[in-house]
Amino acid sequence: MEWGIIGRKPKSKNSEKFAEPGIIKEIKMLTSLIIGIISGWIAGRIMGVKKGGFIKTIVIGIAGSFVGGGIMSLVGFYAYGFLANIMVSVLGACIFLYIGKKIFK
Repeated sequence: MEWGIIGRKPKSKNSEKFAEPGIIKEIKMLTSLIIGIISGWIAGRIMGVKKGGFIKTIVIGIAGSFVGGGIMSLVGFYAYGFLANIMVSVLGACIFLYIGKKIFK
């Protein structure tokens, strides 16, 4: 199991030629859900969110992965691996929660 690195995205000529089988897509969706749960929970503890249930944690984690992934791609970096994706998602979820606190204050 690859724990992950954060760095430049590797260039591959063959990555766009092959379609992913259905089982790989399902595994990726399940992994995204697990990363969302973990990163939402960690970000909630870091930012001091007192209220929240299971669904809110998942939504915060998944939104955080989009925010973190967007920021990393703007900078030109890519998170490769499970642990690196969690770190990026936690960073994005903390930013998402910070902005949410400022807007809905």
